[in-house]
Amino acid sequence: MEDSHYIKMEQTVDHLLEPYRPGKRTSLPADEIAIIKSYLMGEGALELLYPIADNIKLQYSPNGNGEYEFKFIDAFMDEYNDRDFLRRCGVFYVFRQDVYFIGRTIMRQHNLGNIEPFFEDLEKEKLSLKYQMALAEMACDASYVGDPSALERGRILRKIFSRYLSQRREETLAAFRGAGALGRWFALTVLEQNLDENKAEILSYAPDSTNAVRNRLADILYAKKEWEADIKKLALSKKLGERELAVRVLVKWQKGGADYTEILSEMLEKEKNAKLIKLLQDTLSERENIAMADKNKASAQESAANGKADSCLSKTGTANGKESTAASKADDVSAAGVVTAENLIAKMHKGNRKRMLEWAYQTPFITVHKKDGAAAGDDYMQAFLLCYSTSDEYGIVKDASILADGLKEDELAAFVNELYDRWLALGAEAKKR
Repeated sequence: MEDSHYIKMEQTVDHLLEPYRPGKRTSLPADEIAIIKSYLMGEGALELLYPIADNIKLQYSPNGNGEYEFKFIDAFMDEYNDRDFLRRCGVFYVFRQDVYFIGRTIMRQHNLGNIEPFFEDLEKEKLSLKYQMALAEMACDASYVGDPSALERGRILRKIFSRYLSQRREETLAAFRGAGALGRWFALTVLEQNLDENKAEILSYAPDSTNAVRNRLADILYAKKEWEADIKKLALSKKLGERELAVRVLVKWQKGGADYTEILSEMLEKEKNAKLIKLLQDTLSERENIAMADKNKASAQESAANGKADSCLSKTGTANGKESTAASKADDVSAAGVVTAENLIAKMHKGNRKRMLEWAYQTPFITVHKKDGAAAGDDYMQAFLLCYSTSDEYGIVKDASILADGLKEDELAAFVNELYDRWLALGAEAKKR
């Protein structure tokens, strides 16, 4: 290398290192600046930058829009066309996580053709996939709704990391796991390119609590009904995130016509999380209502058929005809869906729902009597409360009114007042319940 080439390169590097000089708010110790400079000059090893990577990171362009620094790089390249130096600058800016550099290099629509060559340069420099993944995450983060190049940029990045996955699987998977939220979301878009081969890795994201990741994973699992056994294992997990994901998937499949009543009921009996309890109860109630509607429809059709037969028999004046007509009327009442207190109590106690009321039943309540003088009992009163706690309605709930109609009004009022006092006494903890 000629002296003029070396001197011009050193001058350019000194401009790039300006934000790290003493007196700057992003200043670095002299020995760390020396390590960065040595690498940019082609004299030091890339590995020496890894321990100080967090210190190099700026996440912004320190000189306005970044043109200040790039004019020195462009001037140097115009004169010497040193591709090795330009590659090292690329690595430096990846470490720096400079948004302007990312936009200038690979984010603009007319620069989409630069994406693969740029990653090839990073590979030539042997930059760890951990930092290449950070670059991909920045590219995802910089995308926005309506960006016409976002889909194509995503396709190119998936192609690059799919290649890494096939060539350096363990390093790529480690980079995926160590990425931020958007990076993990992007990782799933890569892994789903080959679902069966990457099944274990995809399912390993089940505990992830980030909405973007969970939603992407749920969308993948919705379409993989053949992974049912794995989803059922997640449903019985001790980790809340895994159970929540499993419920989302099973509920989606159930709404599509499958029947997971048994496992959802089993989950409800054991579940302690209020949000999941509500989701499970709503799903099971919806299934129960559908089944009841089908049963009522079938009963109504059977009653109609019996009615026609009874009508024919009644013309003969036989006693059997009169009995069949009476039976038909009784069936019509059942088909009309008349709800009794006994039916409601049984319905509300399904799935061990009374667990929701444990906070209130630490000590016995006053006895509430029915209008016929008999004690209502805990099952009756708990069913009354569950009508409200499991309902999305505001004000008076129809099912609760059916139960309330059978009780002495003054005693019911005293019961509700006692419940309110217990709720206030427990304070914020009660509100969580």
